[in-house]
Amino acid sequence: MGWKKGALITGLVVSFIFAAAGLLRADIARELRARMAEFLSLCLIAERAGLDPAEIERIAAPVVSPGRRPAEEMLRLIGEAEAALRAASPRLEGFIGELEELARRVPIALFPQCHIDLVWQWGWEETVEVTLETFRRQLELAHAIPGYVYCQDQAALYAAVERTDPGLFQEIQVAVREGRWRIVGGNWAEIVMEEVTGESVIRNFLYGKRYFLEKFGVDVEVAWQMEGTGLYPSLPQILRGFGFQGAVFGRERPWTDIWRPISRWRGNDGTEIPLVLLYHYG
Repeated sequence: MGWKKGALITGLVVSFIFAAAGLLRADIARELRARMAEFLSLCLIAERAGLDPAEIERIAAPVVSPGRRPAEEMLRLIGEAEAALRAASPRLEGFIGELEELARRVPIALFPQCHIDLVWQWGWEETVEVTLETFRRQLELAHAIPGYVYCQDQAALYAAVERTDPGLFQEIQVAVREGRWRIVGGNWAEIVMEEVTGESVIRNFLYGKRYFLEKFGVDVEVAWQMEGTGLYPSLPQILRGFGFQGAVFGRERPWTDIWRPISRWRGNDGTEIPLVLLYHYG
């Protein structure tokens, strides 16, 4: 398992699941996710600073290797790995300084978003628990950080919150009205498009956009598909037909020979739509 995927799975996904199952206190889970995200960022910066990927793999191995460990031990291992990274890469601190200076001079827009599989290797109850924990945390961040705007798709998640925690749902409605929460996607769920019919794809957007319009008064204009695969050439026509002004997709890309991060995607009928392609989840 590579350190990039391992870090994400170990620190982010596992902490979500453990917290939802009551095996890890919510505050400890948040700290573990934050520290793991910082460690992952440091690994990426070290790689860009010229540190041998094999050396990064070696340093990260104790952190990302499979196996359940107490949270305190995980936090200790992360600290040791961070120190080892800094010691192994003489250029790292200087590179971080250059990035900080660049960040002060160049405006950077960040769009926080959580990709939540409705059902993957867990049941629906776990999905609901993870969704509630995620949405509560995002509201906390929106209140605590000036200018923080959270993005979330999949009407099915909102509907689950509406049923299980009406108070939280009302808080989200307020955050949407105040501009601290942005609804994207306009879909009922992210779907594997090659496994369903065109009618299913159309109804996915029909029910999703209808729900967001009825519950939030929002006519979603940005299609959002972080993991749903099977994009096909008639999709620009479908998206434009639903009034989408642009699309953001991850993982799957319409072209197999070249990756363009920003482009205009032309469908097989000539319909075009502005498209942002993320390398993976973000």
